[in-house]
Amino acid sequence: MPVVLNGFEEKSFRESEIEHLVDRSILFMTANVHKRLSVDELASEFCYSPSRYTVLFKQKTGLSPMDYFIKIKIQQACQFLVNSDLFVKEIAGKVGYDDPYYFSRIFKKVAGKGPMEYKYNQKMAASPMVQSLMQELKLKSA
Repeated sequence: MPVVLNGFEEKSFRESEIEHLVDRSILFMTANVHKRLSVDELASEFCYSPSRYTVLFKQKTGLSPMDYFIKIKIQQACQFLVNSDLFVKEIAGKVGYDDPYYFSRIFKKVAGKGPMEYKYNQKMAASPMVQSLMQELKLKSA
């Protein structure tokens, strides 16, 4: 039987505490996307041991803190690729990777294609000519 604490069951109190931890962690990761952070640094920032922090984070998100941080970095890189004329090397630096080749490997692992291929596909999809052709194909198949 759960313990009642100030009108809330202990379980729901813990769940909201974990949710708050994860929300703060994600905000911290997003604000520090340009840095290289370790699980030790993240856990220390929120006063947890690395192992406990990892368990709680993964319990709520389904991903380890580092996998989630990488996902945030790649999402930010996708924004740079689509909305800027920065080179891959520059984007890699903006999301905390010193080595653009390593960044490209991680990007491909997460996004399913390399940064330049991603940029090309996004630009082509946004092209008015491509959109017009896609609309024509839809009309012909209907």
